[in-house]
Amino acid sequence: MFIGKVSKITVVKRASVGYLLSYGSKRNLRDDERWKKSVDKIQKVTLDVIEPFKGATQKTFVLSTSLYNGGGSCGVPFRVGESYIVFTNQTEPLLSENENAQPKENWTLEMRLKSEADKFNKQLPLYGTSICSSTDRSAFLKDKIVEIRNFLKDGKWKEPENNL
Repeated sequence: MFIGKVSKITVVKRASVGYLLSYGSKRNLRDDERWKKSVDKIQKVTLDVIEPFKGATQKTFVLSTSLYNGGGSCGVPFRVGESYIVFTNQTEPLLSENENAQPKENWTLEMRLKSEADKFNKQLPLYGTSICSSTDRSAFLKDKIVEIRNFLKDGKWKEPENNL
């Protein structure tokens, strides 16, 4: 968690794995296993760290987020030159540790595709964010920033005063 100013945004690709759906009057899963690997464009964002709160100890921080499309995407609409309060999560591989521990000859199509996607995604930043994580422009979250500073200083969370 930190406040950072966007210095660079590049569009990169991320692989994912999904189950094909049959469309029609009903949205049903197909009877046969139809797993598919797809590659989508995402943003790789470099931020200059202005004020670290937790975990951001370096001068710059690189993360990924979906492309913001104003609708169903949870991507953050980052803009170069703007400052944001950033909440990140470490990205997890698609293939779980339990799946990866199984003998490869027992892997399903889904597991093989997840492994391929994970290899492709090795080039992506280790951390990601989304609008669901509360990442937003710092100008919109001044009260939240004060709360975080107070919490880190006092070790106690103070609820904002209710001005009814």
